[in-house]
Amino acid sequence: MPFYAGQDVTDALDDPDFNAPITVLSSTVVVGAGGIASVTTRTPGGVMTLAVVVPNTGYVLIQDDAGNSVQGDIDIYTRYPLSTGGKTRDADVIIWNDDTYRLIVAKPFLYGPGFTHAVGKLATVNANDPPDGSGSQTPSTPTDGGGFLG
Repeated sequence: MPFYAGQDVTDALDDPDFNAPITVLSSTVVVGAGGIASVTTRTPGGVMTLAVVVPNTGYVLIQDDAGNSVQGDIDIYTRYPLSTGGKTRDADVIIWNDDTYRLIVAKPFLYGPGFTHAVGKLATVNANDPPDGSGSQTPSTPTDGGGFLG
């Protein structure tokens, strides 16, 4: 069933069965005389809030001439006002499932008044995560040159 303007899904988004805790790290920036921005204030410890978080792509291994990297995105639906930054504010950073995501899109959610829909791009990967669908594998130690990210 397609969504139509005017549909309201706030009951589903407010359902505790769908909500997960996230930590939002916000910071302000100042542009110096040389035109270089630097972070001046960061919310200590961040703000814990609830959100519906949906993995968008999962972990994707990108292999190219420069080496391997892991990428991934998540969709976030929350009542907390999220930001992708501006002249005096850096993009919010989200910590969810022990991974860190930097917001690349944040906008009001059309089908849930009072909600923000945001997309977070994977910034760091928890090295203890098993590969997708692998069950309970454990990573190699960094000293042996192996591991999921090595």
